[in-house]
Amino acid sequence: MSEIKGTRILGAPQATFSEPIKDVHTARLPIAGCAWVETSEGIVLIDTIARVDVGKEIFK
Repeated sequence: MSEIKGTRILGAPQATFSEPIKDVHTARLPIAGCAWVETSEGIVLIDTIARVDVGKEIFK
């Protein structure tokens, strides 16, 4: 997997971040979204890709 492409996508200006409730954080992009929840035992990551073909292209 290309770290450069992934980093470029996450740092894109169209990324929006929010904290809808305490200890729950989200990041949204046109192609994907993710959330992470801080718990007493660690962090839980939830990651989604909006379209499989776009995910495959980023993976390249």
